[in-house]
Amino acid sequence: MNAPVLYIPLAIEWVILITALMPRLLVGMFYNVPKFGLFLWFTYFVSSVVASIVAIVVTVWALAEWVEYVWGGRSIEIELFRHLGLWFLVALSGVLIALINLKTEPLIEKATIAKKELSRASKLVGQFEGVSIYEITFPAPLAFVAKILGKHAILVSDSALVRLTKYELEAMYWHELGHIRGRHNLIRAIAKAVALITPILAASKLFTAETDHLTEIMADNFAKKHVDEKILARSRAKFLE
Repeated sequence: MNAPVLYIPLAIEWVILITALMPRLLVGMFYNVPKFGLFLWFTYFVSSVVASIVAIVVTVWALAEWVEYVWGGRSIEIELFRHLGLWFLVALSGVLIALINLKTEPLIEKATIAKKELSRASKLVGQFEGVSIYEITFPAPLAFVAKILGKHAILVSDSALVRLTKYELEAMYWHELGHIRGRHNLIRAIAKAVALITPILAASKLFTAETDHLTEIMADNFAKKHVDEKILARSRAKFLE
């Protein structure tokens, strides 16, 4: 069977299209439908990875067929080349995995240390819809989701607890609960990992920024189902002061 060499330029063109042109066209297009926008961003990046793999595999396949055509028959050299091609792909995969580990291991260590520090520095102050709320010391209004003792929790700064009204705090809690229910921390972590592995691509930075923005919109939309939109807006404004 002949190698489908036409796939090589098509795959390369697709990767170039995804990493250079499409991200700039997609920015800001799906703020009214953030779930679809997020799905589209992830689909494009996954497809570019698949296209890259297809291009590499078909190239090795085509080289094997070319060597067989030049040397003719099924000689020891051809079989050796075929085996070397397979081992080349395995080695390339190993190198990529090693590079990913090299990039991500320091972040995993820092995240582990940060979780331990948060557990020590935070104080349990209540529950909201079954999620624990912890108070941390910080001079400005701050709220985010993190895992404490293996469970998702909402961490709020002491200044936010003082400055926000009861209803504004409730709006903020619903927003953070939206992040938990939507698994937004995991989605953001994947986007940041992509940016970390491909730092030279401007598209990966746009991907991270858009992922952050779209997940914030999704969390707001979740909160709006439970609280008044104006109260949510006032709550957000105090976090931006």
